[in-house]
Amino acid sequence: MLRDRRGIPVRFGKIGSADILGIAPDGRFLAIEVKRPDGSWKLQPAQEEFLAEISKRGGYAGVATCPEDVDLILGGR
Repeated sequence: MLRDRRGIPVRFGKIGSADILGIAPDGRFLAIEVKRPDGSWKLQPAQEEFLAEISKRGGYAGVATCPEDVDLILGGR
């Protein structure tokens, strides 16, 4: 979310959408929510729903706190 020149909040994209979206090398959709590694984070319900929907439809989806987590999300590639 950003604020416009008048200070009014403007949202972009779907609420709960992951921080990183893309297409994996095998052509499947990729959604990665990035969180700090200190464990102080908690997924919001909309974020959980978004990642679950991507996964249910055959995409790669997960939470990454470090680059190695991305490898795990991609199935150990």
